[in-house]
Amino acid sequence: EREYYRQTVHHLQDILQTAPQALITDLHPDFLSTRFASEQTHLPVYAIQHHVAHILAVLAENSYQEPVLGLALDGTGLGEDRSLWGGELLCVHPRTLEYRRLGHFSPMLLPGGEQAILEPWRTAQSLLFGQGIYSPEGKKWPWLEEYARASEMVGQMLHKKVNCLQTTSCGRLFDAVSALLGFCQRIEYEAQAAVRLEHIQDRDEEGGYDCPLSYGQDMSILDTAQLFAQVYNEWGKGIPPALISRRFHLGLMQGLAEWAQGVSRHTGIEHIALSGGVMQNTTLARRLPALLQKRGLQPLTHRFLPPNDACISLGQAFYGQTLFSRGL
Repeated sequence: EREYYRQTVHHLQDILQTAPQALITDLHPDFLSTRFASEQTHLPVYAIQHHVAHILAVLAENSYQEPVLGLALDGTGLGEDRSLWGGELLCVHPRTLEYRRLGHFSPMLLPGGEQAILEPWRTAQSLLFGQGIYSPEGKKWPWLEEYARASEMVGQMLHKKVNCLQTTSCGRLFDAVSALLGFCQRIEYEAQAAVRLEHIQDRDEEGGYDCPLSYGQDMSILDTAQLFAQVYNEWGKGIPPALISRRFHLGLMQGLAEWAQGVSRHTGIEHIALSGGVMQNTTLARRLPALLQKRGLQPLTHRFLPPNDACISLGQAFYGQTLFSRGL
């Protein structure tokens, strides 16, 4: 894999007749691109946080140079604090490349780390554990038939906080809801659980769950744990999964719009960039910008590239170009 990557880099340099002046990487040390860059000792290497690159890509596509709020709704990306980010509200200054994390989703644990991405039921059980639900209360959890023994192990991991990574990921929240509703316990392709959750929605439903907000001195939190609690409560009552999925989508979007509006009032910044893999969800892609506009905000979205990691390299290139233009 590494050799193929190396060959591809050299091939692109050859056909484009160009040579790099610097290398821009993700913060994650285990990415193939990061490891490759560390081997190029003759070039300067700069690292940029994953979700900042997402937001910079939107700004590059829109030729926008002023400070923005950035809503990164994503799977996972390594944060400055070494936890896994993915549901973030950032303030990004494209001219100076400064940024601040202004808020995030409720933190949750991923038992088994990367294994929880492959098996979304682990994240669902983690969120239930966070609410003090350690075993089924009446209705059997959908994953117990196939993963009963593994579920016991996951319960022990969560009790002891062993091999559990902390995340604020939006994508993992979608995974957990999908697993609880019985749509997907183990994925066979990227975003499978979230795709199924979106597809099953009852689109005639217009009522959403509550998604509360809390504001601290330096950080705001979108209470997605409370949002999941409402999903669990209605699942336990036997409400049809299609209705639950729809109410989850609508509640999350209303929460996001209210969150952005509150932070906009505090910062005085009206433009908000939307990016991250979850923005491939057509419900969010179509409705969230409109909700933001209704609240007086100016959404910026991708125009040429998809919002998933296909846009990351553009954001990184923007970062590098800005560094060089400032003589750094």
